[in-house]
Amino acid sequence: KQHVHLRPCHVGFVHVAFIVDDLDAVLNAINNSGWEAAGKPQTLQSGPNAGKRVVYVRDPDGTTIEFMQQA
Repeated sequence: KQHVHLRPCHVGFVHVAFIVDDLDAVLNAINNSGWEAAGKPQTLQSGPNAGKRVVYVRDPDGTTIEFMQQA
């Protein structure tokens, strides 16, 4: 058996997503809580969400949570 490490862009990847007004404030709260972002915030360059900022976070149980700030 082989374990496959899915990325958020892969078909079949499941995660929870929230639209937020201030991504930087959310990241500060996450960092202060001891959680860590799975990467740096990014601004989407193409597709239906172009211009929006996103970041993925993993909670202590390994659940992936996406936070997206409207453009």
